[in-house]
Amino acid sequence: RFGDLDALARVGDDLTPHHMPQAAMRFTSRAEDGALVMEASEHELTRTFFSRGRIAAQQEAGMAFRDVLARDIRDVRQIVGPRYDTGLRDLLQYYYKNFPDLMRQP
Repeated sequence: RFGDLDALARVGDDLTPHHMPQAAMRFTSRAEDGALVMEASEHELTRTFFSRGRIAAQQEAGMAFRDVLARDIRDVRQIVGPRYDTGLRDLLQYYYKNFPDLMRQP
């Protein structure tokens, strides 16, 4: 949960929570969004970082939650390979447990 991870953030640790999907999509509240902790330099490479996020949100408006989440998972794996697979599995479990309706394919 982004709200929990954000509260644990420490200045200077070079780690940051990455909303998946981005908060701009408003599938859940900002605090309830799922997130993956990444190195800040890796986070900056994601498809939804800063201005790329605005473009992605416009292009993906109306898409199903699972489709957007799948794009984000593929994006992270293209950047860092399997390095965050455990965190990605935890993220999926979080959504299946807390937002089962979002995880159902339309």
